[in-house]
Amino acid sequence: MKNRLFVTSIIAAAVSVAAASSWAEDPACETTFNYRGADNSWQNPDNWDFRVPTVDDVACIPSGQVAKIPPGLCDGGSRDKKGCITDVGCPGGGTCDLDPHQVAEAIVVDGILSLNTYTSLTISADSTLDGDLRVDAEGTFRIDESLTITGDGGELTAVLEKCEFGPPTMDYVKKCVGGGSDGDPCNIHGDCPGGTCTAPTLTTEGVGSTQGTSLVVNGRWQIDVALENNAYVVADGTESTMPLILRDRAKSGSGSWIVEPDCVLQVDTTVTGSGTWEIPYSGKIVINSDCTSLSGDVTITGGTLELNDDFDTTGDLEMSAGTINVAEGKEAEFD
Repeated sequence: MKNRLFVTSIIAAAVSVAAASSWAEDPACETTFNYRGADNSWQNPDNWDFRVPTVDDVACIPSGQVAKIPPGLCDGGSRDKKGCITDVGCPGGGTCDLDPHQVAEAIVVDGILSLNTYTSLTISADSTLDGDLRVDAEGTFRIDESLTITGDGGELTAVLEKCEFGPPTMDYVKKCVGGGSDGDPCNIHGDCPGGTCTAPTLTTEGVGSTQGTSLVVNGRWQIDVALENNAYVVADGTESTMPLILRDRAKSGSGSWIVEPDCVLQVDTTVTGSGTWEIPYSGKIVINSDCTSLSGDVTITGGTLELNDDFDTTGDLEMSAGTINVAEGKEAEFD
């Protein structure tokens, strides 16, 4: 398979072989980043043992090192432009450090794929996240087609270290279906001449059923995309800085919605499905939008469920300690 950024492991030969064996489709490295140039730039030919990669190459980067992928490598979203990588991945434990702004068909991450402040990454195909994808302040992780990300111990993390920056966003591109503009992005008004403007759905799946064998979306996200969570969403940003916020497009799924102690999960859009809700000591889930088509269990072990809109699930309420606050005129129903 061509067009893949392949980060090999230098921890031990056995690890490197194991990583490669799981990528049986991939040929051997065709050009390797050797760090012999004056910088760690992707575009510096002195840093490659053969050549700066084109779309026909498999590029390999030793783990423990950082290759700076510059802005404009996929300028304008072109996927057939010389020098544009169409798959971005970091298997084997290495780090790929992206600067704004990148477009890829898919990501395959076993190591760390890091999006710096103000950086965006847009993908359009099913992807694998067994490592960490970290999006820094003001960064954006975006999809422009409905797709599934599958993880085995992977984390999709929003990182917000300083309050003067805005939180990372999980976003989407609306596209036209039908008419003369079929497949094009909708115009600024959300219209498509002769067609229909549609929004894609991001589905998250786990290889296993536990957090350690599944995919965890965590940190201080603002999640705008229509998310079908069949894995884990974990709020671990404190209220004093920024909660994890579900907003814009409706969410669904059979996974888990979890808030950690002293943290907040804020729900500003409709959520449906059989997913479970977990609130530990001093954690808080705030419901600001109608969520009345739920079937998952709710477990409260000392935290707070704050309901500013209706909440209805056919699942069980398991409450050993904690508080449920229901706003005046709103209803809460459990099986």
